[in-house]
Amino acid sequence: MAAADAETRESLAAGLCGDACDVETASSECETLDLLRRQDYAVCVVDLASADGGEILARIHQLRPQCFLIALTCGCSDDPIPAAKTLDVLEWATKPCSPRDISTRVRRLVQLHNLQRENAALREQVAPQAEPPEQPPVTITPGRTLEEMEKLLIAATIQHTGGNIKGAAAALGIDRSTLYEKIKRYGIPRP
Repeated sequence: MAAADAETRESLAAGLCGDACDVETASSECETLDLLRRQDYAVCVVDLASADGGEILARIHQLRPQCFLIALTCGCSDDPIPAAKTLDVLEWATKPCSPRDISTRVRRLVQLHNLQRENAALREQVAPQAEPPEQPPVTITPGRTLEEMEKLLIAATIQHTGGNIKGAAAALGIDRSTLYEKIKRYGIPRP
């Protein structure tokens, strides 16, 4: 949390600590960026009175693109920082804001941050399974016809994919209807 005045900073930090959040405070743009360089945070609350508003938000976003931002504004202008409004990780709160309001926002954004991380981890686990299976080895034997070799390759690929026709077709580089025709023509049994 970066806030220009110590009172705002301490008041909001106390409210967040009461929610069992790990909170670190910074009194300047430089301190804020130093904290973010050392550790990954789910949420960063920035009082725009403490810095060049759009610049600090852009620098935080560049440094930690997954960090959600809550920008505290004085509410004195209709369009505080037009360029920063394009950030999809940004929420606005008008001062004076209650620690309870900020606490509610932070809890919600931390949950969202955790869901995004969990989603990314699950995608990494699933990605290797989503790749088409490698083509099975088929030994080329001299004297066999092209049709015999095609039949062997198709049968081996179907067996390799555990009977998954879609996966076998993808591995062979043909569409499923063509594969079904060849299975029927060659009389290839499916596992």
